[in-house]
Amino acid sequence: MSTCVYYFSGTGNTAHAALTLTRELQRLGLNVILKNIELYPEPEAAENEVFLFPVYAFVMPEIFSSYLKMLPSSGAPASVLAVLGAMKGVPGEEGYALTEAVRLLRRKGREVRLTDILNYPESFTAVIPPPDEETSVELTTRAAQRVRELARDIYAGKITLRPKNILGRWLSAITGFLFKHLGRRGLGKTYVADPDCNGCGVCAKICPAKAIELEGGLPRWNLRCQACQRCINFCPRSAIQTSPLRFLLSIALLFPSYQSRMGLNLPLPAALIFNLACAILLFLVIDSLLWQIEKRPGTPLARLLSRSYTKTFRRYQPPLTR
Repeated sequence: MSTCVYYFSGTGNTAHAALTLTRELQRLGLNVILKNIELYPEPEAAENEVFLFPVYAFVMPEIFSSYLKMLPSSGAPASVLAVLGAMKGVPGEEGYALTEAVRLLRRKGREVRLTDILNYPESFTAVIPPPDEETSVELTTRAAQRVRELARDIYAGKITLRPKNILGRWLSAITGFLFKHLGRRGLGKTYVADPDCNGCGVCAKICPAKAIELEGGLPRWNLRCQACQRCINFCPRSAIQTSPLRFLLSIALLFPSYQSRMGLNLPLPAALIFNLACAILLFLVIDSLLWQIEKRPGTPLARLLSRSYTKTFRRYQPPLTR
């Protein structure tokens, strides 16, 4: 029986899980195709399918949900594994991610037989420091063992769907929707390159969304950011930081009532949309002004803008990527 393992990986955790799963299925005697959708987007004809993806803010990455939407219809049985970021003693939370994946796959005619989660080390370095090396190895080893167990369930055709927390999943669906369509785009705009940046361009080359462009030898992020954390974790000089000033500005601009200040009396839905549009436009203007300062990294003001709490954070790279 042929099996295709589809995956997208930001920092390497999901890639580690996909490779471990593939090796175990092959050991059990299956013919397995391992498919990184970022590099090889063409779908494969297979009798069985497995989909693996990381969870960002309780939902699938936009790049992966878009991929599921463009898959051809198929009656093949499918399994879905969500990779979460965990800390020592604190597991991750899948939120709406598995529900979203199952819904999209069923729309394409697939029979989803197995859903589960995998707790790998947290790598959202733009906000919190990853766990230490020892904890990361422990979490990765434990996750790999769970992957092998799930591989045996997939091989046996076992039907196991993870229980649903209906209220929690729909609440997280709202958070995830806002993040997928707005938050992830703004996240890239909170990044800066500090004075350690040497313009090597690695961040631009490895970005899965082509959200980074080099201007004057420095990276600048556009609105296509996937929030995958690849650039901040894989920068050879650990020179990419989250700018507290940019982050606080992006939050602060959401609160003023722009429609009231302009003397407009709009109904609530229209007022919310109008205020959000004003906040986005204003932030883009401020972003352009800040960039004029940041692209002169030697100046005192540019150094001040690039100072960040993330400078002291350990960067995360799972065993596979090393």
